[in-house]
Amino acid sequence: MIKEKYSELLKGKPEKLIIHCGSGVTACHTILALVYAGFKIPNLYVGSWSEWSRREGKEIATEI
Repeated sequence: MIKEKYSELLKGKPEKLIIHCGSGVTACHTILALVYAGFKIPNLYVGSWSEWSRREGKEIATEI
């Protein structure tokens, strides 16, 4: 059931995933669920939102 949900959610998205959250903790649960469902281990953006939001003058992708 998890695999079907993630397969639908990720349909048409890039194969290389980078998972993040507010602080990095919840993202680890997402990575665990993806691996449990049989997906490749995605990358973790360790700084997550709390680090990214402090950056000044960095380009931001608005379309993927």
